[in-house]
Amino acid sequence: MLRSKIWKSFFKWLGISLGGLLGLIVVILFILALKGNASLRRSFDIPAEQIAIPTDAESIARGEHWIKAECIGCHGNDMSWD
Repeated sequence: MLRSKIWKSFFKWLGISLGGLLGLIVVILFILALKGNASLRRSFDIPAEQIAIPTDAESIARGEHWIKAECIGCHGNDMSWD
């Protein structure tokens, strides 16, 4: 009788301990989910920079050379992936 009472008490406290640990894990995961969601929704206000695009003949020739050297191999002459 005493032995069954000890086991009953042991399993009672084991259940309380495991339940408390499970509750703590759930609370921690909930907090981490809230923090993750807050960081995903954060936005930054970055001003757009003005980019100078050269239109002189030398720059256009350099761009054409670069396209022929790098892009035509995969995209073909009409740049269509065929």
